[in-house]
Amino acid sequence: MAATVGEWTYKVAPGALAAGRYANQIFNGGYSRAQLFQDGDMFTFRLQGPAVDDCFTKELPAVVERSEQQTTITPEPYMAACPKIRLVINNDGSGGVVQLRVGRKGAESWQTDEEHQYGLTPR
Repeated sequence: MAATVGEWTYKVAPGALAAGRYANQIFNGGYSRAQLFQDGDMFTFRLQGPAVDDCFTKELPAVVERSEQQTTITPEPYMAACPKIRLVINNDGSGGVVQLRVGRKGAESWQTDEEHQYGLTPR
């Protein structure tokens, strides 16, 4: 049975991983939630909230990397058309960033979404 090992606020920004008509809807003060679950040595990740892109509402297999300063969560895309993202969360509770995988195959890199503040503070 999977156990919740982390839950963070996740501010959905219009046009950035937000779904159509719900992009401006306020949920819990404008925030949804990012959740990380663990079952043995396997992790799954999902976003919850009415404005979240359908690509991230299902529990997705995820790779989790931890350092003293940060936890990085990289969910496996649900479908090929879904954006590739990772969350880089500060372990001190001060927030974090969302990074998008950009570029063509063989020349891809992670780029921080500087246009939006996602929150990523513990719930």
